[in-house]
Amino acid sequence: GKSPEDVDLTRKCAAECLGTFFLVLTVGLNVLQPPSPTNADAVFSIASSLMCMVYALGPVSGAHLNPAVTVAVALRKGQDAFSRSDAAAYVGSQLAGAVLAGLVYFTATLFHTFPLGNPDGFDVVAWPLSRSWFGVAIAEMIFTFLLCYVVLCTATSDLASPDMFGLAIGFSVVAG
Repeated sequence: GKSPEDVDLTRKCAAECLGTFFLVLTVGLNVLQPPSPTNADAVFSIASSLMCMVYALGPVSGAHLNPAVTVAVALRKGQDAFSRSDAAAYVGSQLAGAVLAGLVYFTATLFHTFPLGNPDGFDVVAWPLSRSWFGVAIAEMIFTFLLCYVVLCTATSDLASPDMFGLAIGFSVVAG
């Protein structure tokens, strides 16, 4: 079969847009669920969406599906260097897919939106950190690092299992 190196940039960008679209749409639709004690169903739904997109689109574009992953891959040095212009095209495609998913979500839910953050409000100096925007930012940075690290170790390494990388990437969402 073909590898991402054999696919033209237009198809790669279309794959990134499509994969990001489904990932963001899945996240948005899961927000509609009533809160549960663990929200495990939403987490596994989002992780499964990511895993499916990684397996389906990995051979086309590498399935970054996240600007942070694209930046990590672009910064990685090695035989398969990723150009800055390709990285910019990927990020633009990912942002387009995310915006389209948001529009579909907004339309499909009859213009229903949801507030970001704690309905009672966040206190910047609150404890535990999970109840503040600062804590949210720290958690986002830690688990985005985890996602990027897992992608670099499993999907871009010759030493990793060629069969299990999608599962590992998807489950990095479960971890966070």
